[in-house]
Amino acid sequence: MSRSGFLGVDPALLLTNTSDSHSQLQVIQLNVLNIAEFLNRFDMTVRYKLSVLNEKLNKLERAVELCESAIKSSSDGIGTL
Repeated sequence: MSRSGFLGVDPALLLTNTSDSHSQLQVIQLNVLNIAEFLNRFDMTVRYKLSVLNEKLNKLERAVELCESAIKSSSDGIGTL
């Protein structure tokens, strides 16, 4: 004689499936949290590195402008001699 519960499904099997589903859901939630944490760390790292690179580019731009200014002023002085 078979045991049947709601809609002819064995209650023990139903509980096992519910438990398995709960375990799978917990694993999925943990993986989503891990991915979110990784993405947040990645975002912070990239933002920091981009800000450092931006500072270096700004320094280079100022140095190029200074060189251009020095070259222009020296070439202006040559024509007056």
